[in-house]
Amino acid sequence: MRRLSLALVLAVLALVAGASPALAHTRLISSTPAEGALVTAAPEAIKLTFTDPMQAKLSTVTVSGPSGARWGLGEITAQDGTLTVPVQTTGPAGDYVVEYRVLSGDGHPVKGAVRFTYTPPPVAGTESVPPTAPSAAETSASSAAAVPEQAPAAQRAPAESGGVPVWVWIAGAAVLLALGLLAARRFSGDSGRE
Repeated sequence: MRRLSLALVLAVLALVAGASPALAHTRLISSTPAEGALVTAAPEAIKLTFTDPMQAKLSTVTVSGPSGARWGLGEITAQDGTLTVPVQTTGPAGDYVVEYRVLSGDGHPVKGAVRFTYTPPPVAGTESVPPTAPSAAETSASSAAAVPEQAPAAQRAPAESGGVPVWVWIAGAAVLLALGLLAARRFSGDSGRE
């Protein structure tokens, strides 16, 4: 009885431990520009580093900003877990979003976004007009409207990535373990009567 129970427990643990890395979706580890960064000079490239190796042909990256302005990007290259996209042209100053779609190690598409602010220096020979100070009402209204835009991509990732949460697999394994132990106990009880 004990050997059967121990064997069953070890088998379930091996299944759960072996399956958990395969069930994990690819996550963004770092980016250039970083989330929430203030960029004053155009980056040479957008870099996105993930937890798994990437394939350039199965990945898309866009950079969009004020009034739908898009940056001109070159061809995506991949080395291990890092995607690199050369920046060819930029847009006007403002808030920008790097949106990406990659294929995770388990075959599921993963989408995400990195937000940053681009404030290039003024062009030589042009005067910079200082902005007028907004009223208190404008400041509070604009800051209240800006809060949803600044939510980190990590908070949105679970809804966008799809797939079955790990806790469901763990709960299923626990139920299988309980059923196995119950069957083993019942089996050993029946064999003791003979």
